[in-house]
Amino acid sequence: MIEYFVEVPNTGIQEPVRSLDDAYSMCYDLAQQFGFAEVCWYALNGKRVTEGHYTDRD
Repeated sequence: MIEYFVEVPNTGIQEPVRSLDDAYSMCYDLAQQFGFAEVCWYALNGKRVTEGHYTDRD
């Protein structure tokens, strides 16, 4: 099972979420507040994989 995170770059915000549905909802809310947010997960080798993002213009 993949653990997803919602991250806001340059703020240190990295929130773990249980599902992509929860992730995109939280991502949208954080993007409205901070201007940009991403849904991502980390591969076993440590590589960061971005699933999607929102901006405050979405």
